[in-house]
Amino acid sequence: MKIIALCEKDKSGKTETLKRLIALLEQQEGVDCITHSPKNYDERKEFSNDSDIWALFCYRGVHIFVTTMGDSIPEIQKDVKDYLNICDIFVCACHKSFVTTLTNWAAPDICEILEKQVKLSLKEREDVNQKDAEDLLAKIALAILKVA
Repeated sequence: MKIIALCEKDKSGKTETLKRLIALLEQQEGVDCITHSPKNYDERKEFSNDSDIWALFCYRGVHIFVTTMGDSIPEIQKDVKDYLNICDIFVCACHKSFVTTLTNWAAPDICEILEKQVKLSLKEREDVNQKDAEDLLAKIALAILKVA
């Protein structure tokens, strides 16, 4: 399993970026959404809404789990445990203060930490979050090549 964690402090746009990533994955040809969170999933395109969601995708036999939850290590551990035998790539949020704990728990060789860019104005934030989501999609594409 490969873990990709989007890291930054509270209210930095991690949830919005990961919702944008889910929307990008849904648009990719050949990517199927297998299952998703029963609660709040219809709000996934309301990017600025803080409600947490998750989705499990499959692309060419590679399973990708994306969750906006992850501001605590127990949340990440629970999701990893629940999807350990199912997914190949696990994408989550991670509060900046938990990065060391996450890499120690998950093992540095499978865990990739991406620092979230932070912008102040709403327009800058939307642009940066979209770019960060596209960068995450590119990371997933590279990870798929290694898994497949």
